[in-house]
Amino acid sequence: MYTVSAAAILGCIVGMTSVSSGSMFALLLIAFFRLDTSKLVGTDISQAAILLMFTSLGHVSLGTVDWSLVLPIWLGSVPGVLVGAKFCQIMPKRQLKFVIYGMLAMASWKLYQV
Repeated sequence: MYTVSAAAILGCIVGMTSVSSGSMFALLLIAFFRLDTSKLVGTDISQAAILLMFTSLGHVSLGTVDWSLVLPIWLGSVPGVLVGAKFCQIMPKRQLKFVIYGMLAMASWKLYQV
Protein backbone atom coordinates (compact mmCIF):
# COMPACT_ATOMS: atom_id res chain seq x y z
CA MET A 1 0.00 0.00 0.00
CA TYR A 2 2.91 2.36 0.74
CA THR A 3 4.36 1.65 -2.69
CA VAL A 4 1.09 2.50 -4.47
CA SER A 5 0.66 5.70 -2.45
CA ALA A 6 4.24 6.83 -3.06
CA ALA A 7 3.95 6.00 -6.78
CA ALA A 8 0.70 7.98 -7.02
CA ILE A 9 2.37 11.03 -5.49
CA LEU A 10 5.43 10.72 -7.75
CA GLY A 11 3.21 10.12 -10.79
CA CYS A 12 1.34 13.34 -10.04
CA ILE A 13 4.61 15.26 -9.69
CA VAL A 14 5.92 13.82 -12.95
CA GLY A 15 2.66 14.61 -14.75
CA MET A 16 2.85 18.23 -13.62
CA THR A 17 6.56 18.87 -13.98
CA SER A 18 8.18 16.00 -15.95
CA VAL A 19 11.21 16.56 -13.74
CA SER A 20 13.57 13.72 -12.97
CA SER A 21 11.00 10.92 -12.99
CA GLY A 22 13.65 8.23 -13.39
CA SER A 23 15.61 9.48 -10.40
CA MET A 24 12.57 9.74 -8.17
CA PHE A 25 11.20 6.33 -9.11
CA ALA A 26 14.65 4.75 -8.78
CA LEU A 27 14.78 6.03 -5.21
CA LEU A 28 11.31 4.56 -4.63
CA LEU A 29 12.46 1.18 -5.98
CA ILE A 30 15.58 1.29 -3.81
CA ALA A 31 13.52 2.20 -0.72
CA PHE A 32 10.80 -0.45 -1.11
CA PHE A 33 12.54 -3.29 -2.96
CA ARG A 34 16.04 -4.69 -2.85
CA LEU A 35 16.69 -5.04 -6.58
CA ASP A 36 20.06 -5.63 -8.15
CA THR A 37 21.21 -2.79 -10.39
CA SER A 38 20.22 -4.25 -13.75
CA LYS A 39 16.72 -5.12 -12.47
CA LEU A 40 16.45 -1.68 -10.88
CA VAL A 41 17.25 0.04 -14.17
CA GLY A 42 15.08 -2.31 -16.24
CA THR A 43 12.11 -1.96 -13.89
CA ASP A 44 12.47 1.82 -13.77
CA ILE A 45 12.65 2.11 -17.55
CA SER A 46 9.64 -0.17 -18.05
CA GLN A 47 7.43 1.78 -15.67
CA ALA A 48 8.72 5.03 -17.13
CA ALA A 49 7.64 3.96 -20.62
CA ILE A 50 4.11 3.31 -19.40
CA LEU A 51 4.03 6.52 -17.36
CA LEU A 52 5.39 8.47 -20.31
CA MET A 53 2.63 7.15 -22.58
CA PHE A 54 -0.13 8.42 -20.28
CA THR A 55 1.62 11.69 -19.51
CA SER A 56 2.19 12.29 -23.23
CA LEU A 57 -1.47 11.67 -24.04
CA GLY A 58 -2.46 14.15 -21.33
CA HIS A 59 -0.17 16.87 -22.64
CA VAL A 60 -1.16 16.23 -26.28
CA SER A 61 -4.83 16.60 -25.34
CA LEU A 62 -4.02 19.88 -23.55
CA GLY A 63 -2.02 21.19 -26.52
CA THR A 64 1.12 21.75 -24.45
CA VAL A 65 3.57 19.91 -26.73
CA ASP A 66 6.19 21.71 -28.81
CA TRP A 67 6.25 19.36 -31.80
CA SER A 68 9.39 20.95 -33.26
CA LEU A 69 11.34 19.54 -30.30
CA VAL A 70 9.80 16.06 -30.17
CA LEU A 71 11.71 14.49 -33.07
CA PRO A 72 15.21 15.79 -32.16
CA ILE A 73 14.78 14.72 -28.52
CA TRP A 74 13.48 11.32 -29.59
CA LEU A 75 16.32 10.81 -32.09
CA GLY A 76 18.89 11.49 -29.38
CA SER A 77 17.17 9.58 -26.60
CA VAL A 78 16.62 6.25 -28.36
CA PRO A 79 20.31 5.58 -29.13
CA GLY A 80 21.20 6.73 -25.62
CA VAL A 81 18.76 4.25 -24.09
CA LEU A 82 20.11 1.41 -26.23
CA VAL A 83 23.72 2.19 -25.27
CA GLY A 84 22.74 2.51 -21.59
CA ALA A 85 20.96 -0.86 -21.66
CA LYS A 86 24.09 -2.50 -23.10
CA PHE A 87 26.23 -0.90 -20.37
CA CYS A 88 23.94 -2.44 -17.75
CA GLN A 89 24.65 -5.87 -19.21
CA ILE A 90 28.44 -5.57 -19.36
CA MET A 91 29.36 -3.30 -16.40
CA PRO A 92 30.21 -4.91 -13.07
CA LYS A 93 27.38 -4.41 -10.58
CA ARG A 94 29.53 -2.50 -8.10
CA GLN A 95 30.56 0.09 -10.71
CA LEU A 96 27.00 0.32 -12.04
CA LYS A 97 25.71 1.08 -8.52
CA PHE A 98 28.31 3.87 -8.25
CA VAL A 99 27.14 5.34 -11.58
CA ILE A 100 23.46 5.14 -10.58
CA TYR A 101 24.09 6.70 -7.16
CA GLY A 102 26.16 9.44 -8.78
CA MET A 103 23.40 10.26 -11.26
CA LEU A 104 20.81 10.28 -8.46
CA ALA A 105 23.01 12.63 -6.43
CA MET A 106 23.42 15.00 -9.40
CA ALA A 107 19.66 15.00 -10.07
CA SER A 108 18.96 15.63 -6.39
CA TRP A 109 21.43 18.50 -6.32
CA LYS A 110 19.88 20.02 -9.43
CA LEU A 111 16.38 19.75 -7.96
CA TYR A 112 17.67 21.35 -4.75
CA GLN A 113 19.02 24.32 -6.72
CA VAL A 114 15.68 24.95 -8.42
